[in-house]
Amino acid sequence: MIQYFWKKLLTPQLRLMFGIQLILLSVCAFIRLYPMLLIRDVVDLAVYGHDENMGPIIVAGALYLVVQISQVAIESCSKYLSSRMQAQIAFHLQKDIYSHISEVSLQSIPFHDSAQLSSTLAQDTQFIGENAVRPFTGLVSSVLTFLFGIYFMAQINGIMIFVVLPLGFICSLSIRIISRLSYENLLAQREWYIKLWKVFTEGILGFLPLRFHHSINRYSEKIASQGRKLEQTSVTQGKIESISHFATSVSFMATIGLIMIISALLVVKGRMTLGGLTAVMMYNHMLSDPLLSLQEITHKVQQLKVSLTRVLDIMELPWEEKKTFGYIREIRVIEGGFSYGDQVILKHVNLRLVQGQSLMITGRSGTGKTTMANLISGIYEPDEGRVLFFDFAGKEGNRPRVSYMLQDEYIFDDTVKNNILVGNEKLKEEELGKIIQVCQLEEVMENHKGPVGDNGEKLSGGERKRVLIARAIADTEADLYIFDEMSASLDHQTFIGIWNQVDHYLKGKMRIYIEHNLAVKDQADQVVDIKNFK
Repeated sequence: MIQYFWKKLLTPQLRLMFGIQLILLSVCAFIRLYPMLLIRDVVDLAVYGHDENMGPIIVAGALYLVVQISQVAIESCSKYLSSRMQAQIAFHLQKDIYSHISEVSLQSIPFHDSAQLSSTLAQDTQFIGENAVRPFTGLVSSVLTFLFGIYFMAQINGIMIFVVLPLGFICSLSIRIISRLSYENLLAQREWYIKLWKVFTEGILGFLPLRFHHSINRYSEKIASQGRKLEQTSVTQGKIESISHFATSVSFMATIGLIMIISALLVVKGRMTLGGLTAVMMYNHMLSDPLLSLQEITHKVQQLKVSLTRVLDIMELPWEEKKTFGYIREIRVIEGGFSYGDQVILKHVNLRLVQGQSLMITGRSGTGKTTMANLISGIYEPDEGRVLFFDFAGKEGNRPRVSYMLQDEYIFDDTVKNNILVGNEKLKEEELGKIIQVCQLEEVMENHKGPVGDNGEKLSGGERKRVLIARAIADTEADLYIFDEMSASLDHQTFIGIWNQVDHYLKGKMRIYIEHNLAVKDQADQVVDIKNFK
């Protein structure tokens, strides 16, 4: 985790800023405690001095003012630097994640998990971006302030060190215990939060069918059940933090009391000046406050660790092997098989698809039709057997360039035209016009001239499907076109009309239709039933 943070996120510029930040924090911690000595000197000069001490008192007072102003200035610079570092780290993190996701093996990310994946990454990257620097600068600042506090206390009287050190020991022990317990609980808390958010979001998006089918109460109980589990982890986290706060606060108050008593006794014994007592009483909180703040910092660091661990789990997904795409004439699957863990999805798949042919994969929902298309196209690697690709010279090697219409593909909050051009941004207007006719989109284009909303929410189901079909066939350079449930959301006549036009438009290309609607199966060159490969 630290290695990724240092090598991937901290650019040379950020490392330089990090070094400057350490210097600023060190200087700030020093001058935050240095006024202890000035206060001691001013009080002692005032109590035990004469008229000739007025000059040194003024100088010490002026120096005190300069130090305090300098401290504020340095703290302001440090906060600004932290904000810049966090903004840059968030930018590099998001860029790195997107770069990795765009090249990660699709086999390791099931298509139906993309929404949950994006939601999780959005939450985690936002938290990391907001907390990547400040908890660590707070940690460094607190430790340095405590150490300099011990140093300046020793300058006043060395005995004070033996009063302060137990506080540091108790606090560090408390932090170590809370860190272990808190991290485990935060992992559980985050998992339940994601589950609750998913159920809650689905309840909002699906409230109409829930109302029509009188299932609101049942679904409310489902949300409440998830909420209670999240509540339990939150209560446990509160207990952990409360106990730690109590232990640290008690040790803090006990230490303050001991410092006050021992300092006064040292003054009585003549081993500490009245100025030293004044300085210790005014600044003893500077020793305890940094340790108390470590509780909050520790909580933030643990949350950051949870988020960063989840992001790194995504970053460790295998990269897809670099593929060379070429014009493919033929695809052969020889004894192909595929499994998800221990569950065998496909076995003994044997087929041949050549340029200009269409293949229809049929079968019940959830039986592996999409998996078979992914296997044939080379998106998934077979567990058994081989998938071979041949170019026009009969040589084996290059993968086909695939244009894929997913069943629940995302539609961007943009115009219908720009959503189609996602398939081919270089598509000429003349070719775009043909595709609009093929997919019967003329009326849709007329009715929706502006952005179509988040995931095409302004479009009907049939309109969305026609836009997705148009996007797929817009990729004119593809060798293989895959359509996952083209008939879904289309009425029978519209489906028949669009299917015939799309199939004719793509003549000369390889086509795979994943369908439960068998109305056009006789027009496909090959039809395979998924149950034959179980």
